[in-house]
Amino acid sequence: VRTYEEVWRAVWGQPPEKTPGPELRRRIHVTASRLRKTLREQGTGEDVTSVRKQGYRFSVRIAQPRRRG
Repeated sequence: VRTYEEVWRAVWGQPPEKTPGPELRRRIHVTASRLRKTLREQGTGEDVTSVRKQGYRFSVRIAQPRRRG
C-alpha cells in the first residue's frame, strides 16, 4: 500500500506540503480513477485499488496456465 503522500511524490515529483489534505486526496483520487479506466480499456490485467484512509495498492493479475487433461 502506498500512502497518498508517496503517490503524490511519485506522480507529481514534488512534496505535497503546499497542498491541503482534502485537495491532495481529491486530486489523487481523480488521477487514480483515470488510470483505472485506462488500464481497464487496455485489458492489461493491472488495477489500482483504493485502501480506505491509507492510500492505494497497485496490483497485477497473473494468468494461470491452462490445464490439459
